[in-house]
Amino acid sequence: MLALLPKDSMLAPAIHFQLIQNVTDVAPVMESSVQKIQIIKRSFRYEICCNLVKVFEWYSDVGPTTSQTLMQIHRTHGYIFLLKEAPQFAKLVDHIVQYIYRLSVIKYDEPRTSSAGKKNKKAISTVKQTVYQPDFGLVLEQDIERLSRVPADFYGLRNSTSQVLVKLPPIKDKDLGYGSDTLYSAASYCLQELWSAEIIIPKLRKLDKSLSGGKTKNFNAQHVYQRSITRAAILGCIADACRTNGIFASSQMDQFLQSPAIIFEEPLSRDRKFAPEVLKQRDIVLQPLFKWIRNHLAEHPNITANAKRLNKLADLHILELFLGK
Repeated sequence: MLALLPKDSMLAPAIHFQLIQNVTDVAPVMESSVQKIQIIKRSFRYEICCNLVKVFEWYSDVGPTTSQTLMQIHRTHGYIFLLKEAPQFAKLVDHIVQYIYRLSVIKYDEPRTSSAGKKNKKAISTVKQTVYQPDFGLVLEQDIERLSRVPADFYGLRNSTSQVLVKLPPIKDKDLGYGSDTLYSAASYCLQELWSAEIIIPKLRKLDKSLSGGKTKNFNAQHVYQRSITRAAILGCIADACRTNGIFASSQMDQFLQSPAIIFEEPLSRDRKFAPEVLKQRDIVLQPLFKWIRNHLAEHPNITANAKRLNKLADLHILELFLGK
């Protein structure tokens, strides 16, 4: 625009003057915004890491304990008592128990036949026993195909308007028995797998795609589960060693989150090996990393002090963000 003006025009200096005013007005604001973006990014990274630690706690302890407790109440006191104590879970638990019971009955009490009309000996238990029958509450059709599906809202446990029924996780034949111990063990496993497959993993998949940074192309349920467990377990170990989860706000966390298990030697450097091992024996698997971090922090005590400050700052900025400041 300035090039089109006559060289002796007084408009050119005026426009230049206005332009320099605009530039000097906007530049500081933009720089401030860049700094705010970095703060927001670190605060969000901090929250994401904290949430991942909760995922590991769920899979290693909270989830199994919750499922087992619900099944134990159903087993000991029946459906009506469970409905009073945990009404939001009772119907789903009862449905799953009936599903497992029916599978057990089919295995032990109803000999199946092959397509040639011959009895399928592998499908028939050699021990003739009556399958333990729990104290059911719901009146459900006993057709196994119908029993293997539950409402999409899990009987009100989650929000869903879908009319499509959700198929329950399959149970291996070897895990079915005629006693109450085996029945409720299988039911507890089924409940945990249902929550994982339908509620947790689909949401973790979105996060996994972002955190992986294009380093992987496989995002099926098993791989997402393994990578999430790996990240979560190591993050928990780092926070424990630092004695604060403020370290999660460090800019160095991004690269770690892409390939967390790479800090371990074979075979634990592979998620599919690391995840099941750390769930079985967390302290043993993570002890070398914990010890290394503690030794490193002893040499660099400022890291812990800075991490604690980051913790407070991350909490503060997240709160400000939610308040619109």
